[in-house]
Amino acid sequence: MTRITAQFRHKASMPHPIETSAEGTLLPLFTQYSLSHFAALAVAAILGTWVIRHAGKQNQAEKHRTARILGWLCLAVIPGGVLATHFTVPSTPWEELLPLHFCDIMLVCCAWSMFKPYSPISNCTYFCSLAATAQALITPSLEYDYPTPLYFSFFTSHSLVILCALFIPLVFKWVPKSSGKFLAQLFGICYLIAI
Repeated sequence: MTRITAQFRHKASMPHPIETSAEGTLLPLFTQYSLSHFAALAVAAILGTWVIRHAGKQNQAEKHRTARILGWLCLAVIPGGVLATHFTVPSTPWEELLPLHFCDIMLVCCAWSMFKPYSPISNCTYFCSLAATAQALITPSLEYDYPTPLYFSFFTSHSLVILCALFIPLVFKWVPKSSGKFLAQLFGICYLIAI
């Protein structure tokens, strides 16, 4: 057995790292590609597949009702993320609690797209969500692991964005326009300038 393999096995057998917060609470640190990371991705994939398959079998009115439910869920997880951050690390400054992350803005765009599936914002939602949010799910910048509220909030919100971005083309048979790529890039640049 090589030295590198022995080090890898040693790290894999180590207990999950824990950090003490400023309030004295023990919080497990998140590790990319850990069991909790893959479990969250698996649950999101299973639930997302079920929602899209179930909605695909519905009539048009039921599809719109399901889309509106997803839209309201998108709007509901925004304050949920703020509360999850506050309850996980109460000493977080209020500036960091503001929902101004790109994925928070994408949640608003997803809600709009769910309420009006054929609107021009659907192009931006499709391209921006699939690019940025998929990257966030694969390589999350999450500090604390399961079972903290922040863990659940992060994976719920990001998985919901991906679900909504795929819901419109797969359920409503909407086709993104090629000009949507330019609109998505313009949206990203405007976001960077504003933030």
